[in-house]
Amino acid sequence: MEGKKENLMRLTILVVVSIIAVWCYWDGLFGGLYFDDNHVIRENKLIRIDSLDWSSLVSAANSFQAGGRQLSMLSFGLNFYFFGELILAFKAVNLALHLLVGFVLYFVTKMLISALNQSNLNINDSRHDMVEWVPLLASSFWILYPINLSTVLYISQRMTILASLFIAIGIACYLFIRISNHNNLKKILLILLFTSVFTVFAYKSKENGILLPAYILLIEAVVFQQWLRKIRGIWNVSRVFKVILAVAVALAAFAAIEILSSFLIRQIEGYEGRAFTLYERVLTQFRALSFYLSQILVPNNAELSMWHDDIQISTGLLQPVTTLISMLIVLGLLFLAMSTTSRNRIISLSILWFFLGHSLESTIIPLEMIHEHRNYFPSFGVALFISYLVLSSKYIRKEVSLLIVFSLLALNVGVLHARSKIWSHDQVKAVHEAKYHPYSPLAQFSMARYLFVSGIEGDLKAAELAEKVLVENTSLDKTTVASEMLLILLSDQSQVELQQVWISNTVQKIRDVGFNAITSRALSGLLEHLQKDSSQLNPDDLEPIFIELGNQAHPQFATFAAVFNTEVKSNYTEGYRLFEKAAELSNNRPVFRLNLLRAQLKMRRFEDACNSLKYLQSLAKKKTLMLQKEIGHAEKWLDGKCE
Repeated sequence: MEGKKENLMRLTILVVVSIIAVWCYWDGLFGGLYFDDNHVIRENKLIRIDSLDWSSLVSAANSFQAGGRQLSMLSFGLNFYFFGELILAFKAVNLALHLLVGFVLYFVTKMLISALNQSNLNINDSRHDMVEWVPLLASSFWILYPINLSTVLYISQRMTILASLFIAIGIACYLFIRISNHNNLKKILLILLFTSVFTVFAYKSKENGILLPAYILLIEAVVFQQWLRKIRGIWNVSRVFKVILAVAVALAAFAAIEILSSFLIRQIEGYEGRAFTLYERVLTQFRALSFYLSQILVPNNAELSMWHDDIQISTGLLQPVTTLISMLIVLGLLFLAMSTTSRNRIISLSILWFFLGHSLESTIIPLEMIHEHRNYFPSFGVALFISYLVLSSKYIRKEVSLLIVFSLLALNVGVLHARSKIWSHDQVKAVHEAKYHPYSPLAQFSMARYLFVSGIEGDLKAAELAEKVLVENTSLDKTTVASEMLLILLSDQSQVELQQVWISNTVQKIRDVGFNAITSRALSGLLEHLQKDSSQLNPDDLEPIFIELGNQAHPQFATFAAVFNTEVKSNYTEGYRLFEKAAELSNNRPVFRLNLLRAQLKMRRFEDACNSLKYLQSLAKKKTLMLQKEIGHAEKWLDGKCE
């Protein structure tokens, strides 16, 4: 009975913590859309469903531009169906899901403690009467971590939240089955079933959901250790086993290299559009991981930001010297984790939990250097580490433990609440981040965007200040043309005068850097503006930009040049050539072949259009799912004209 009362009391406290979290997040729920939210939410017509019929749900689920993440996109569709365009509702659902993940992690930790107790795997050097409070404290810390705010209030990162939710549920199912009284065969079958199901759910939310089986293997190896003990026993007994194991490991390594080689090559090729190499990214990630740990343990709103593109790239172990220091910290923690697997399994599990969560996004894949949302699930490892260390160590008096606990909780609540206020208003957020990240091109650009809006609405001072910030950012931002594009648009919508240097800078950056997503979106914005009747920009002034785009070996750039020639300059012959080039460069990817088909219809090249249509119709429907409406229009136009 006492146990039930204690469990109910802990759950009640966790509910109170959740209410405090809602209070902390409340102001931030009234903020706006940021960065990827524009194409994932604002510009995505397919999530604007008005019925729950199968075709609408499938369209919404498959509306992510890069493909995949169907469950996340479906959730956005359902969000729109029930609450419409209300941004507050999108953020509120994110917060509710965040709290749900926190509760699932509470039960996961509770079962981990139970597994240790039932297996007689006692935790050395601990006060066992306090260990039972570790699940409550760890989940409370995690729910209130300020570093997780950017995941909750940045609507697109619902993908991260959902992936984490399904990983957590998958781990909970595994632990429940693992410590149950079922026979071993039934346990294995049930674990395989639930792991498979929730891995698919997590992966369909975001790609790092694929880590669920790795987390289960980690818990099996560190907490239960039965397989490890058997291997150790065989290792000590059988020399033949050593030879067999060595051969098996060599063959497995060879097979892994064969299987992963194409993946690794793709990653190396992905660095072409980055301002850093694979080597530099790996080195810099040691500093990124150290930064993450510092902001989880001692959060600071001057350091926390949506933008961290101002991080110095590590070009060597001593360039900067913090690279070596960070590497020693990371390797030291990994050594501590490996050396405590026999003596203190929660400490080992906590450390490895954090690093496993970063194994995809903080290693070789050519992503941006730092994003706070990468810590969302990994940060629970830090929460578990601190909670266990503070509550259970026999070297810390209970009074001191409680003082540390309340101090850390108060720090998290204070910083989280203050950060939520910053995120409550887009302009306040932009100014705050620009102030504390003066060398971040994205932070400066974000602030300039709000000045830009005021400038085109007639505020002369705002227009002048926007020009000043953007001009400075053209030198600061070496990899994108976002600032140049905004300056060109500002010149058309305010009294700011168009400068030739903005055009020449754009041409040079495109030539030097090539394609990247931010440059693509910026150019798309300029091209869209040029096609409006209200545009006063002279296309001849901007033609050098589109000539350079047409010279680039990237299908999206070729498409921009083609649209400029056809829709702005009415040069259909050159535009058609560029649409053909884009289709060829993309190996006839459906969207680029469809663009060519539109051009063929416009120029009444019906025979060529029929060939393009037949090609699109021959593809698997899942490849053209988002293009079916446009393909249907083409079929009507070509009805009776194709053999």
